[in-house]
Amino acid sequence: MLINGKKIAQELCTMLRTLPTPERSVAAVLVGEDPSSKTFVRQKKLVADSLGIHFFMHELPPESGTDESVAAVRELAADEKVGGIIVQLPLPQHVDRSAVLAAIPPEKDVDCLTPRNFLAFERGGALMPPAAGALEAIVEVLDIHLSSVRAAVVGRGLLVGMPAVIFLKRRAKSVEVLGRADDLKKRLLTADLIVSGTGEMNLIRVDYVRAGAVVVDFGYPHDADFEAIDKKGGSVTPTPGGTGPIVVAKLFENFYRLQGLFPPGKK
Repeated sequence: MLINGKKIAQELCTMLRTLPTPERSVAAVLVGEDPSSKTFVRQKKLVADSLGIHFFMHELPPESGTDESVAAVRELAADEKVGGIIVQLPLPQHVDRSAVLAAIPPEKDVDCLTPRNFLAFERGGALMPPAAGALEAIVEVLDIHLSSVRAAVVGRGLLVGMPAVIFLKRRAKSVEVLGRADDLKKRLLTADLIVSGTGEMNLIRVDYVRAGAVVVDFGYPHDADFEAIDKKGGSVTPTPGGTGPIVVAKLFENFYRLQGLFPPGKK
């Protein structure tokens, strides 16, 4: 079965439209000319437009360094009209990612990447990195009872791997964290739920996945051979239309939370 991420995202956005529209803006900082990053920012703007949220991009040239990037974030942090700041990742290699992310005020951190917000997430806070939120949404739609699930996470990245591991360790029966160098076929065949976010195309082959398993693929363009896994009888997120739309919807859910517009206790 192909998991319909577009439908899940549309339902999330429909719910957000029942809430008061945020008055403040969301700003995205983009350093360089990476085509994929520009595509991702455009997708976020489309969703913002559909929610009636003002969204704009603060672009910096490729040669911009850490100081210029931090200064751009601090400028937005000081702007009272801006309620949410996105630093589009990945940054160029010569830019210190940690320094740039640390410049985001936690109250404007829609990606939940600042040290304070990420620590709060580790401790069970309501604000979650969008990938973890997307994973939670998929688990709920598929009615997966995580307490009996053996999960495997491929990749240890800041955006997907680490948040997925933290989310699952609080809920799943067991979680195994794997990398490209591991014997993936042997290790993944025992998993009920596989989460991947490496960006290595077809890293998760059909013979690595048992029939009936669930594969949640955050890789770009895709880590999993989703068509073959679907034919084998697994549940898998396709590309496009899988995790991407849900991640963006969850980012804006975070924005509503940070603006105090999300009802307390509402999932």
